[in-house]
Amino acid sequence: MPLSSTADAFLAANGFAGAAAEPVAADWSARAFWRVTAGEARAILMHWPDGAVADLPRLARLFADHGVRVAAVLAVDAAAGLALMEDVGLLTAAEQVDAGAPAAPLMTAAVDLLIALHRACPAPPADVPRFDAGTAAGRAARFCDWYLPSAGRPVPAAARDEFLRAWETVWPAAEAVPLTLVHYDFHLGNMIAGDGGLALIDFQDAVAGPVAFDLACLLQDVRRDYDPALLAGLRDRYLAAFPALPPERLDRAMAVIGAQRATQILGNLGRARIEGRLRPRQRGDIARAWARLERNLDHPVLAGVKPWYDRHAPPESRRPASMGDG
Repeated sequence: MPLSSTADAFLAANGFAGAAAEPVAADWSARAFWRVTAGEARAILMHWPDGAVADLPRLARLFADHGVRVAAVLAVDAAAGLALMEDVGLLTAAEQVDAGAPAAPLMTAAVDLLIALHRACPAPPADVPRFDAGTAAGRAARFCDWYLPSAGRPVPAAARDEFLRAWETVWPAAEAVPLTLVHYDFHLGNMIAGDGGLALIDFQDAVAGPVAFDLACLLQDVRRDYDPALLAGLRDRYLAAFPALPPERLDRAMAVIGAQRATQILGNLGRARIEGRLRPRQRGDIARAWARLERNLDHPVLAGVKPWYDRHAPPESRRPASMGDG
């Protein structure tokens, strides 16, 4: 679709007058992206309605200050929700894997990036929001607000309150590991592999949180399956870099974070289904999210949360066909 006159004016004011604009595959949010080209110049235009685009330059500097390459922020128009970003590559690492590239080198590079970041940032930055128990529970509650209603299982208010209390009670186990700067959506789809290593995109939701957060996002990605032996080796690779971190503590944190993320993602997908935005590929994401969630719920650390799921989304109702996903 054509860009708005506001976006055209924004591009013209920043060296891209008359630029050609090609839509870029969107994520699960309300953000929209275009690759814009004017002669030899190329950039990514993002429209983030009601988003905090004014924070993007600060967040980009924060990652860069800790040795992580991110897409540079070239210009922002906070009032219009527009940002012009460096185009760091034509294919994400996930798209390279989908096209046949081996996953192991890219996944290993991603874990090594996390190791370097966590060494450079051994304490949570003060100027990013904390992903705390209340935040974790509130975002997981999208499952109550969107996913279960989309599947014909509305959640009574009292049950929703019980869900929030259960998640707030279990979340401290996620924070029993060191806290750091968290990308928040750390998977191969948000990385560009180039000659200089990996560059991160989609960093606007960065928070302060457990070191296990981004590792769980990567190793429990719901968008695609990886060889379990590769995932186990990458978990061991991370632990080898931090010998003072007890493995069982990391595993407990990753189980809690992985379950919270899968629950939140199911909520996001339920909303997309209600709004008619669910894409065919995302039906597979629902099945994978359930698989990740069920595996994590079997961990003893989530014994206080699992009964809620068993009552309100019993195991026989969780497969996509039975939940209305065809």
